[in-house]
Amino acid sequence: MAVPECAHRLMRCRPSLVRGRAAQVNPGGFTTPARRPSVPHRTAGCGKSSLRPLMAGSSPSLPDGSNPSAAIVQSASDVQCSRLLKTTMGLSTSFVTPLKKVSQMHCPWSLEQYGGVEHFSPLLGPRAEPVDKPGNCWPGGHAAAGFALFALFFALRNTHPRCAKAALIAAMTLGVVFSLVRIAQGAHFLSHNLWTASLCWLISLAVYDLMLYRPSSELATDLIAFTN
Repeated sequence: MAVPECAHRLMRCRPSLVRGRAAQVNPGGFTTPARRPSVPHRTAGCGKSSLRPLMAGSSPSLPDGSNPSAAIVQSASDVQCSRLLKTTMGLSTSFVTPLKKVSQMHCPWSLEQYGGVEHFSPLLGPRAEPVDKPGNCWPGGHAAAGFALFALFFALRNTHPRCAKAALIAAMTLGVVFSLVRIAQGAHFLSHNLWTASLCWLISLAVYDLMLYRPSSELATDLIAFTN
């Protein structure tokens, strides 16, 4: 079916904008929507450049032509993850000293079975009267310093899955190495460091649940506050 000349000219000259970019006109005179500009995926790799915004609590600028709303959401997400990281790592290392004072568990090297003078007491049982001084060995402080990196896994798992897996492996490796060294020195039983790993994981999980899994209305309120 032939296209009238006036319509043909109109279709050639009409400025059409599709998704912020000019539509292309094919030789037949019909407009073809331009392709949607690609948005860089944030889950492609795991490197220093992907971690800097998270550690700083800010987001890198998006390329020209990107959706401003995406920049706002990305920036708010990075701020949330940065807060989660700082809060979780702070709690995962600060709970050790108070629990040491409360539990008063002795190190293996202080027990009479291993050449010391103190009597063994189970963690959840009554404490034996200290011969020298109260214990100060549960939970493990060195192990907590390694397992505190569980926070990186939870902070990265939504936006950088590959980095999150690497962070989890690093946290487990560092925590296990610290644990084995201290066990070899006689400072802890294996159960001390298993408890420490469990507490660090639960702290990270709880903070992650409270800070990143909230009702959508609260998240929307945060986004509005972030833009103001």
